[in-house]
Amino acid sequence: MPLDALLLAKGIILFGLGTWLLLAAINNFVDPRTNLTLLKKMMTMAAIKHDNDLGVGLLHRAVKNTAFVIWFLKLLATIQLVVAILLLASAFILIGLLLGIESFSFEQSMSLPTFAMTCFMSLWLFFMVGGLWFGYWIKMGMVQIVHLILLVLSLLILILLNLPSHT
Repeated sequence: MPLDALLLAKGIILFGLGTWLLLAAINNFVDPRTNLTLLKKMMTMAAIKHDNDLGVGLLHRAVKNTAFVIWFLKLLATIQLVVAILLLASAFILIGLLLGIESFSFEQSMSLPTFAMTCFMSLWLFFMVGGLWFGYWIKMGMVQIVHLILLVLSLLILILLNLPSHT
């Protein structure tokens, strides 16, 4: 059986993203202070409050209850964990297919990876929309750029996943 390099690439990228997101989720559980600081800064709109010109009309959206921010980070970390597991399971399905272990057809085997990447992409869309709600582009532009890059990466991987393979 010849090696399907495209299928291997699909499995590797899903494994890599799944591992990366798993580490991000774990980091949010074991070191919540880092992202909690950034989330509080964004959701309370602290930097905008100190600027008399930029974003003043958005300040009514600021979250006043920081306990909500703590709960929200736990929810996000849990969602990241679930998506990471979906990505890793997808990688193992594709690697199993590559090794001839999987009993599903190629089309059936692509359902979970496509769903997992759609969930991954949805995270970044949610972060972008939520960030825009709080005007994060005004004072936290690099965060928005990271989210945009991850959205574009998600779209490219979705295209890669759905290219026909030889298996």
